[in-house]
Amino acid sequence: MGKLVVLRLGDGNFEQGFSVTLQIGDESARPSTEVTGVLPANVEILQIYHQWQSAYRQLGLRSRLSAPSEQVTNISMVAECNRAAQILKDYLNRWLSTEPFRIIREKLLEKLSPSNQIRVVLQTKDLQLQRLPWHLWDFFERYPKAEAALSAPVYEWSEQPRRAHNKVKILAILGNSSGIDVQADRTLLEHLSGAEVNFLVEPTRRTLTEQFWRQSWDILFFAGHSSTQVDSETGWIEINSTEQLSIAQLKYALRKGVERGLRIAIFNSCDGLGLAQNLADLRIPQIIVMRDPVPDQIAQEFLKNFLDAYARGESFYLSVREARERLEGLEDVFPCATWLPIIFQNPAEVPPSWEDLCGGIVTTSFLLNTADVTERSHPTEKPRPSPPTKPENRSGAPPIVTSAAPRAEPVAPPPPLEPISKPIPAAPPLQLETETPAPKAPFLEQCQRELSHYVGPIAHFLLKDALSKHPQASSQQLIEILSAKIPNPHQAEAFQHQLKATLAVKQPYSSPEPQSSSAQNRASGFTPTPQSAPAPALEPAFLEHCRQELAKCIGPIANHILKTALARHPHSTPQQLVEILSASIPHPQQAEEFRRHLTRK
Repeated sequence: MGKLVVLRLGDGNFEQGFSVTLQIGDESARPSTEVTGVLPANVEILQIYHQWQSAYRQLGLRSRLSAPSEQVTNISMVAECNRAAQILKDYLNRWLSTEPFRIIREKLLEKLSPSNQIRVVLQTKDLQLQRLPWHLWDFFERYPKAEAALSAPVYEWSEQPRRAHNKVKILAILGNSSGIDVQADRTLLEHLSGAEVNFLVEPTRRTLTEQFWRQSWDILFFAGHSSTQVDSETGWIEINSTEQLSIAQLKYALRKGVERGLRIAIFNSCDGLGLAQNLADLRIPQIIVMRDPVPDQIAQEFLKNFLDAYARGESFYLSVREARERLEGLEDVFPCATWLPIIFQNPAEVPPSWEDLCGGIVTTSFLLNTADVTERSHPTEKPRPSPPTKPENRSGAPPIVTSAAPRAEPVAPPPPLEPISKPIPAAPPLQLETETPAPKAPFLEQCQRELSHYVGPIAHFLLKDALSKHPQASSQQLIEILSAKIPNPHQAEAFQHQLKATLAVKQPYSSPEPQSSSAQNRASGFTPTPQSAPAPALEPAFLEHCRQELAKCIGPIANHILKTALARHPHSTPQQLVEILSASIPHPQQAEEFRRHLTRK
């Protein structure tokens, strides 16, 4: 299984230093390790970065900036740019080797293996920190299957629909191309196997926005002139020779695109960090931009190599790293070409594979849908054909989440998954002294959902195995059976607590159990609110307090857990919500501390 590393660079500045929180965990699971450290003050590195940026921009490379300049590159300028780049690299690595940051570095070396596929998400609101070339950190030389991404400190998971199609749908905008060549970008996309591409050549604003309201897209691609304002917070694109738009001016159309399943945005244009900031605000899960002015040849070479790696089955992050590093062969003419592409990531989302976008395994969120569960085929079977088209799921149920096993793990990857046409059936009733109703399908969904937090994508197979071996198990019995599959005893206890709390609240889908309601209340720690008298709405300040305290225990996923808890238990009292949220904290001591902070008068 791949690893997710979140490096949160918090309060501070270059004059005083930055607080740092490191979280390490398996992909699609809560972090298992968290430590804190400090990046000490370092004003010099900003000065050195600006010296490099000045040397790079003085190369005069004809790029996709809004006002392309004449190319006047000469050998001395190239040498000066390379010299400034080496100085910046050295300063960055010295900064990341200082004593206050040592605990972060040592924990990374302790918990990660060079064979791991690793997503390193650098979470910061400081725009100057975002501009530093983090890929030059010597950590990435030690870990060849790791790639860095940037993230804003505030983000939110966005539920996206599961669509039935067997091709990746790409909306390609070819904007103002004055002085640059975007035809090569078009040719690459036209010859992309397994994709359905719709080209908009220098569209009007109305034509562009209508595409998001009328159709669903997996990938948004833009080639043309773009720029970022001096504050680095606002990006602009030139959609035609007369119209320049900010992302804010496309807000509603792009938001509709995300609601309909937009997963990736690729802006093969210049100076894109401002674009990434604005696109992230609209919850686009994965974004690729160019951090500085990019020449045509570099933009086209990166696109070709990225699509080649991604479409042949590499992960999203490793595809970006491979395409970025392959630009090295052009750095004699285009210095620092490998510095330009950068991922901007929503940490609440799991990057999809090309197969996912083609209608295979969906990895949009941490939620699972038993109507869309998948089944492993035997490893000796012949390669399977493309999954059959299925009717669109209109039930409103959240999409399934899983992820293919990383190729870099030392253990053999799991065999491929194949969709099955039916949801997991409800088990027949268990005949005891009194008849006990079997778990219903929505309760099975939640079992799979909660179990996946601790064991990952294998949760579906454990649930299916439990149902086949214990077809007459009640909901309570099923909880006990599944918790035994979780190796960590604290996590197993948290899993039981969460599911039993759900039964105690008596959601409309949960089955009554032979255990009395009073016994259930004692087990879960609170009394359910009668449906006839729903609890008053929870105060926003209380919810924010819950989110902040939960984040201290389980990290960035806290926002998603809170949102899910409110959706499942809309009539919870504050005490009930605290109990429900505490069940998501794997360590009992932290869970008790969380309860104490939230119930403090």
